[in-house]
Amino acid sequence: MIILTIETSCDETSVAIGKITNNRIKLLSHVVSSQVKLHAKWGGVVPALAAREHLKNLVPVISLATKQAGFKKPADLAKELDLIGVTEGPGLIPALLMGVNFAKSLSYSWGKPLIPVNHMEAHLYTAWIKADPKAFSFRDKPFPLLALLVSGGHTMLVRVEEHLKYKILGETLDDAVGEAFDKVARILGLGYPGGPRLSKIAQLRSSYAGQAQPDFEFTLPLQNSKNLNFSFSGLKTAVLYKALEITRGKKLKEILEQPPKPDLNIPLSRKQKADLAWAFQEVAVESLLERTKQALAKYSARTAVLGGGVAANQLLRERWVAEIPREFPRTRVLLPPIELTGDNAAMLIPVTYLKWQKANAKKRKEYHNNWITLEPDSNLPLK
Repeated sequence: MIILTIETSCDETSVAIGKITNNRIKLLSHVVSSQVKLHAKWGGVVPALAAREHLKNLVPVISLATKQAGFKKPADLAKELDLIGVTEGPGLIPALLMGVNFAKSLSYSWGKPLIPVNHMEAHLYTAWIKADPKAFSFRDKPFPLLALLVSGGHTMLVRVEEHLKYKILGETLDDAVGEAFDKVARILGLGYPGGPRLSKIAQLRSSYAGQAQPDFEFTLPLQNSKNLNFSFSGLKTAVLYKALEITRGKKLKEILEQPPKPDLNIPLSRKQKADLAWAFQEVAVESLLERTKQALAKYSARTAVLGGGVAANQLLRERWVAEIPREFPRTRVLLPPIELTGDNAAMLIPVTYLKWQKANAKKRKEYHNNWITLEPDSNLPLK
């Protein structure tokens, strides 16, 4: 079975082509066109600009993916293709519309079923796509499975009892962890994209070992909470006030009497930025790990999976593979390949395949008619 997938939920235009053989995925091609440079000058993604770029990029990207997969042109791919998958949501509605409408056009013109995929469930299944003989096949029995999904828009713990059956155990009450990384990076004047830059400068803290170390640390959010929810807004604000306190030479009480202006421009030294970034990252990652461990203690799982853009964070990856096996030796831990942690079309392939395999005749007819009926949903829930 050959599957084509399309992802345009935010600022990455991506197309992938995969082949299912012996219940395993073989990735034939995978192309991602990034818009990071375009949005950097705005300090974040501009939805209208993202949609415009998707419109420009989709045809060249699918043409390149087709050639990489060994087909001379898309028409040749169409003859062999079985399924088309596309991100339905959540995401930016102008961006989602570009991908969904393009996929609907292909579904109609090629006569192929069109299967909508939730962006977060795609992140959950990224570990199924690896050039690794130990990677999952669809015959494996990894359930019950616990997934920590961490991205710019979402932070959630999900229990999976069987394929495509999800129960959300906890999620963020405010900012997603990826959003918090980006906002703290903006406070520190690190630019966009913030998360990777913050992690990089946090690593520089060790180079200041011979100098005076900061006398502050941040409090773990919701540390006395009995549920499995997350919160990162207060941690972000704590970084802001500590940065102001450091540079203004005033106590927090004095600063709170005069709220900071929106255009911060806080004059932090490189060492101060490294100290703040390191302290923030330590607590953010600790929060993610602690909630995961609480969930594993309460709901035993055969497998623990990490997914989403923040799964590229080196500290989180190191602690994930070190601490969970040590404290829960019966739980197998999985990490997505770093190159597939961001938004990409490859991660849609497992879900597209599984949805088709589990569909009855009525559902398969619906997939064939999606070129007429499918509409994106910017707030699509995982269920």
